[in-house]
Amino acid sequence: MSLTVFLFCSLGCNSIADIGIERLVALLPSLKNLKKIKLPQCSISSTGGLNLAEALSQCPLVEEIDLSRNNFENKATCLFAALAQVRHLKVLHLRACGLGVKSESALMEALGSWQQMEDLSLSENAFTEQYLLKLSKRLPHLTLLRKLDLKLCGVSDSVCKSLANVLGCCQNLEEIILSWNRIGDDGLCALASSLKHMRRLKKMDLEKNQIRVKGAEAMAQALSVCLWIKVISLWGNLLTKDMAEKLHKENARLSF
Repeated sequence: MSLTVFLFCSLGCNSIADIGIERLVALLPSLKNLKKIKLPQCSISSTGGLNLAEALSQCPLVEEIDLSRNNFENKATCLFAALAQVRHLKVLHLRACGLGVKSESALMEALGSWQQMEDLSLSENAFTEQYLLKLSKRLPHLTLLRKLDLKLCGVSDSVCKSLANVLGCCQNLEEIILSWNRIGDDGLCALASSLKHMRRLKKMDLEKNQIRVKGAEAMAQALSVCLWIKVISLWGNLLTKDMAEKLHKENARLSF
């Protein structure tokens, strides 16, 4: 069978490491119709990730890349410079890739190249608050974005307020994941006030933050008029069991 028929490559949760990446890179020129590649948790180093990214930049049809749970900290700048050349990228998952201060500038620049991005996951990376504030301002330029995952990224109230100011401009946004962060009542109240502008939003995950009664009640009030939203998850926040049950009883789309 000709390799040109392959559209999808998935080798996740295998110890293929850099030696496997070398072999895959050698095959990529033959995979002319490749659209999706998933290699999460494959023991790929920064060098292997860079070699793969450079090869993928020569694959004109690639739309989806998942390199989650591989550590690219040491060469993240070069990695993003190469990934920026994948012009038709729609889905990028980089969960727990050791990203942080060293990679922030390169990632921000690469975001400017991904005008077709629909699904972006940067969860479980140690970004600075300054970067997250800059990222929030860049989001309106990703006009096709449907899903944003910033789980366990250190999102604070300040960042949440910045996100609230711009997410209403992301007219195609359907799902937002902000769980396991540092969002309190101030941040949640800002998000609640912007819900009415997110006309396609279906799900927002705010589990394991620092939300108390004030924020939860503000979200409940906003949700009562945003009938298109299916669920907002507030499990694991700083609410008593009785208060959580009361709010859920009043609006079952609030999940605890």
